[in-house]
Amino acid sequence: MEKVQVNVWNGLYDGVTNAMRWTAGCWGDAAGDVEPAALGRMRTDGDYSHGAPGDGLSILDEYRGYVLDGGPGGFRRLSFARKELLVEVSELPGLAERGANSLNPAAATNFNSHAVMTAVADFYSNPTRGMGIDLYWAVDAFDVFGPNVEIPFFGHVNHVYRHKGLLKFGVTNSLNNGDIQVKLDHRLIDRKFPEYQARVEFHKLYFKSVLNKMISQARNPRLQDFVKLILLDRLGDVCLESETDTFGDVSFDNAGTTPPQNTENDEGSFVCITGIEEEVPFTAGGPHHSPQEYRNVVGWSMAHEISHLITYRKAGHNGMDFAGHVNITNALLSVTRPTHGLSSITACRVELDAVELQTRLSVKPIFQGE
Repeated sequence: MEKVQVNVWNGLYDGVTNAMRWTAGCWGDAAGDVEPAALGRMRTDGDYSHGAPGDGLSILDEYRGYVLDGGPGGFRRLSFARKELLVEVSELPGLAERGANSLNPAAATNFNSHAVMTAVADFYSNPTRGMGIDLYWAVDAFDVFGPNVEIPFFGHVNHVYRHKGLLKFGVTNSLNNGDIQVKLDHRLIDRKFPEYQARVEFHKLYFKSVLNKMISQARNPRLQDFVKLILLDRLGDVCLESETDTFGDVSFDNAGTTPPQNTENDEGSFVCITGIEEEVPFTAGGPHHSPQEYRNVVGWSMAHEISHLITYRKAGHNGMDFAGHVNITNALLSVTRPTHGLSSITACRVELDAVELQTRLSVKPIFQGE
């Protein structure tokens, strides 16, 4: 095992500036995390490199290995020479079946989280377009949707962050009637708030503030080396009762990453599978995503949000905005979704330079009481 790793290392980093050559016996520091910043031959299109060495996984843990669901699955020892990223994927049970009852069942029935994650992993390790990282994942069921609360001027709400109610197009419920597009969380249909500002404050207090805790409560304490990605149906901030009275939208934050405000909030990323299925007519007034378009959008969304977890520490530098996006067409961290998904994406120099796997977000001890 040790000799194989030495050969892999020397094959990857031969001729790479500042990368040492190894011989058998050099792996004596079990706590070491030594993969250099240079990508070596993980990218064959130039001298791109990561912003920092190491992948956040010790030699001992990589040697002990992990039981994985994909990338490939089963028990696997990891590499001392190649940078690797572990992802905990929490999926709402029966997500495709739930989506089949949504506004876009054609897309829903084409959803398969394993297939999409495989495409994401293939992109991350692609030798000419990828991130220079081998990605693996483990799957957990997801059943945490925030607390049950009593809200002033409103009443009782179960699972405050989850929307599972009715979405409507226009006043006649026709999918193509051209009327004002109306989205209703079923918990808000029969009640009115005293004024618009109260609605905004309600949204901030009971929806947005819950997301970090919802993700943290869904973490598996046995997967502390894994960054967190949850796959939901819809978020609970869906509500549009008139054209001028809006504080949520079906396309608003259907994929996102909790920002690194402090260590307690670095919880992970989410992608709303059903919300993405339904969003196009609401935002563009046109038809739904086709099944292929939908797979493209979901795959890009998952890869994009995971990339925030490993680059967010450098947000706001070298052409990045302070959310960690880049204004570069067909970059993974572009704010514009690509038409053809991951097949049209190339990780750019700015993105690769921002990679710091040792300080990746959402890998930390579980905080009791959250």
